[in-house]
Amino acid sequence: MATEKKRIRFYWHLIWEFLKRHRIIIIGLIVLATLLALLSLKLNLLQRRVLRIGLAGQYESHNLPQQVSRLISQGLVVVDSDGSISPGAAKDWQINNDGKEYIFHLQENLVWDDNRPLLAEDINYSYQDLSVEIIDKHTIAIKLKEKFSPLLTLLSQPVFKKNLVGLGGDYQVKKVNYHGNYINLVSLESKKNQELLKIKFYPDEKSLRNAFKLGEIDVVWGVADPGQLIYYPNIKTQTELTNQQYNAIFFNLNDDLLGFKPLRQTLAYATPKPQGKQRAKGPISPNSWAYNDFVKTYDLDIDHAKQLLLDNKQELPGEIEINLTTLPHLLEVAEKTKDSWAQIGIKTNIQVVNFIPDDFQALLITQAIPQDPDQYWFWHSSQTKTNLTHLANLRIDQLLEEGRQAMDTKERREKYFDFQRFLLEESPAIFISYPTYYYIYRQGFENTSIPLYNK
Repeated sequence: MATEKKRIRFYWHLIWEFLKRHRIIIIGLIVLATLLALLSLKLNLLQRRVLRIGLAGQYESHNLPQQVSRLISQGLVVVDSDGSISPGAAKDWQINNDGKEYIFHLQENLVWDDNRPLLAEDINYSYQDLSVEIIDKHTIAIKLKEKFSPLLTLLSQPVFKKNLVGLGGDYQVKKVNYHGNYINLVSLESKKNQELLKIKFYPDEKSLRNAFKLGEIDVVWGVADPGQLIYYPNIKTQTELTNQQYNAIFFNLNDDLLGFKPLRQTLAYATPKPQGKQRAKGPISPNSWAYNDFVKTYDLDIDHAKQLLLDNKQELPGEIEINLTTLPHLLEVAEKTKDSWAQIGIKTNIQVVNFIPDDFQALLITQAIPQDPDQYWFWHSSQTKTNLTHLANLRIDQLLEEGRQAMDTKERREKYFDFQRFLLEESPAIFISYPTYYYIYRQGFENTSIPLYNK
């Protein structure tokens, strides 16, 4: 034992003397290794690509635009471009009790971005007239008071935990900045290559364009009005047509003048419309399984419009004057409409606003198209807040009610085909075009593949 202790003291003394004699070299090596590690970390950070993207709109954490939310998380199901449904966080499901009960079996290998496994208790949809019951840790039952065929589309909405912790997305949230209740910055990190996305939100397109001019962002994402940016040097502009929205003139059917259907049809025939893929014929996307291409199209026909006015002159005033309200990015469309209506003797007063007014006579705006063909919110007579035109048509009401209760896709298609035919005949709105949006890239980012969804 004594010999062992002597041996240990000998080696300790030997090491200590070596450290004292070469301490400067050793300290230098430690410092050099530390500096190399810091330099490597800094170079790694510099090599991480950072994309600063600007979007227009005010959003809270529960209603982020889908092009952002789908980067971070997913819903129980996924809605494909044609409106069909495929698995998401749920691997499969059954529909029972005549469409009033849905049983979802969750994917068992999914984990949240906080590394906790997905459990049935995490599913937190809170739609009205819907209850979620836990059957086991990977199975839930969603029960409805009344059957509602668009439910699966609603359940494609991505789910989140607190602080935007996502599930199964390609990116995870690193930082969120708020201005009051609204998010003004979301920083995302790619799970594949550590690419960083800094997505900044601005209240309107003007603020977004100014941010680009000031160098706050490198990409302007999807604006209807690019302003003068398209003429700036060292930038690249791309355009893309979307059929997830449409431009249309909505008529106030409570108005004494526009409540008269022949006049609305006259104006429809007198309104210029584009040709080809840009042309919108109704409120349902042409990609949808419920789209009806065989409807009354009201192609521009000035002579026919004049004849309609002549046929109905006893029901109309001698001079017709219409106030057309529009948003700034549609002013050019409004001016063309005004000129065309003037050819049939109708005077038009254009009013440009930055918000949709509560009261109007004719309103030219861009309207979003729901993923599901259900149009109940926009055209049913009971929807006083979202039915802009105040349309009250018993046949259309019935079709909308039956369409959202039919569980068979073929039956639903027939209902929506009829709905589109009757709606176009009633002419509460003039469907004009699908909008084109601009994507503006600063030099150095012009060839970047931006990973946002749904341009």
